[in-house]
Amino acid sequence: MSKIDQPAGIAVDRGVRPLDVFCVAEDALTCHERTDDRHQEHGARKPFVGADELREWLTTQGFRCANNTLRHQGNGCNWYAYRRSNLSARTCECNDDKPGMQIVVTPSAMVLHNRLHESVEIELCGEANGVWWKVTAYSITPSDVPKKLADVERALISAWNALTPNT
Repeated sequence: MSKIDQPAGIAVDRGVRPLDVFCVAEDALTCHERTDDRHQEHGARKPFVGADELREWLTTQGFRCANNTLRHQGNGCNWYAYRRSNLSARTCECNDDKPGMQIVVTPSAMVLHNRLHESVEIELCGEANGVWWKVTAYSITPSDVPKKLADVERALISAWNALTPNT
């Protein structure tokens, strides 16, 4: 393991391929080598890493977590959280048998210019009138999510409901 230039308290493993190294925002701020998601055994789930307090809080709010296989390779958070909103919402044309809309919370932790940057996106995605829409609130700090989630969820559902009605 060799160290590269980094702020105090952040350790980085170079690993076999530098692109497979990512930082995990934890108390110790250590970095772990990322395994290639395509080479996992079918059905195997990698342990969730990054933004542990946020993930734990979200699960107490009814969210389920899943591995984020589409994340940027530099994102130290390998998971996202999702749940159906309890707020009244138009149905997604693609999921007309399911009431309400799904809210997705995606954290990010990246080292940019030797600084750890953490943020969270909260979004909903669906089809209305034959068009796919993604309504997103972003650049929310992980510590602000518990205070802002209810307001953000209401705003996202309101925006979704304001789209051109299904025809």
